[in-house]
Amino acid sequence: MSVQKYSRVFWIANIVELFEGAAYYGMFIVSTLYLTNVVGFTNIWAAWISGGVSAGMYLLSHFPEFLQIQLDFEKRL
Repeated sequence: MSVQKYSRVFWIANIVELFEGAAYYGMFIVSTLYLTNVVGFTNIWAAWISGGVSAGMYLLSHFPEFLQIQLDFEKRL
């Protein structure tokens, strides 16, 4: 399949997704550098803190879904 056959919306969506991924992972790089260079943590502690924030964001994103299932939100609409 030729690259030119994809629509403009397809390319815009993929480019936005690339920028979103770069911003998401770049935030952890910048925060780790900030924790080591400005705050004064060691590399190990900065990685643990950054990893804890990442894990917290991942785990906390499931909490609203759990509440939605428990409250049977779709049937109440």
